[in-house]
Amino acid sequence: MPYDDNSIQQHSPFRHGAENGPFFGIYFSAIFLSGVYSAAVPSLTLLTLFLLICFPLVVYRKLRRAVIAHPEPPQITPLWIHGITMIACGALITSLLIMIYFRWINPDYFADQLRFLVATYEETRQPALEDSARTASMMLENHAIPTPSVLTLGFWLFTVASGSILAGLMAVLVRLIGNPDKTAHNRT
Repeated sequence: MPYDDNSIQQHSPFRHGAENGPFFGIYFSAIFLSGVYSAAVPSLTLLTLFLLICFPLVVYRKLRRAVIAHPEPPQITPLWIHGITMIACGALITSLLIMIYFRWINPDYFADQLRFLVATYEETRQPALEDSARTASMMLENHAIPTPSVLTLGFWLFTVASGSILAGLMAVLVRLIGNPDKTAHNRT
C-alpha cells in the first residue's frame, strides 16, 4: 500500500502532540504563575497543588481522547510519542514565559526569596532552617543565583524528562484500559 502524505499526517503522533501543546503551555503557565504569586496570595498555593495533582489525569485524558478518535487503537509507542510531544511543546511555551518573567518582569525574584529565607531564620532561629539560611546567605554573598536562561533550561529539561516517564505510564494505562465502546464492539 503506497504511503499517502495526508494519511501519514492525519495519524502522526508528533502532529497530534503538537496540537495539544498550546493547551499544556497554558496549563504549565498556570502552574508557574500560581506558584510564583503564591507568596503574595497564599490561596494560590492550593491552586498550584491542585494543578500538579491533576496533571497525570489530564495527560491520561488527552491520550485517551486520541485513542477514542483513532479508527484503530494505536500501539503504546505512538501514544507515548504523542504524550512526550504534547508535554515538550507545552513546556516550550511556558519556558518562554519563564524567561520573560525572570529576565524582565521580576529579575530579583530568587534573590528576594533567598533574602526572605535568611530574614525568617534570623527572626525565628528555627534549627530546621539553619542550613538552608546559611546556603541562601552564601548564594547571596557570592552572587550565585541562577540566571534566567539556566532556570528556563532547567525547567524545560525537567518537564520533558519527567513528562516522558509520565507519558509512557499513561500510554500503557490508556492502551490497557482501551476504549470501552470499541472493546464492546470488537467482542460482538
